Amino acid sequence: MCWSGYYYVKVFVINWEKIEKRKYDTLYHYTISGNGQFANFINSYGDSKKKIMYLLAHFGSNVFAFIISALMLRYHFIAVLGLIAYIASPISKGARYMVQFHTKSYYAKLESRLRQKKSDA
Repeated sequence: MCWSGYYYVKVFVINWEKIEKRKYDTLYHYTISGNGQFANFINSYGDSKKKIMYLLAHFGSNVFAFIISALMLRYHFIAVLGLIAYIASPISKGARYMVQFHTKSYYAKLESRLRQKKSDA
């Protein structure tokens, strides 16, 4: 809670004009410019409430992470499930990328072979 208050005052009250003037990229700018659900949630509020809603959503995600961490410390099986999910996530994403990459290269090679056959015929 203390960190959230400090962050809000430091970034949005004290340094905001400097950040805007120098066009610094911040996590706030990155978040609200995205197309994800979190960005849509933040952008659904008016300009006057975007910053505080961003901070509250950020704080809520931190509280959620703290609760999960506390459960992992208390219950061993939750820690094991979390570790499995943590390990499986990049493996899954990497596998999806490789399948998409090889599929695209396969279809590109197949199309070039078909064009070559049509030109030979």
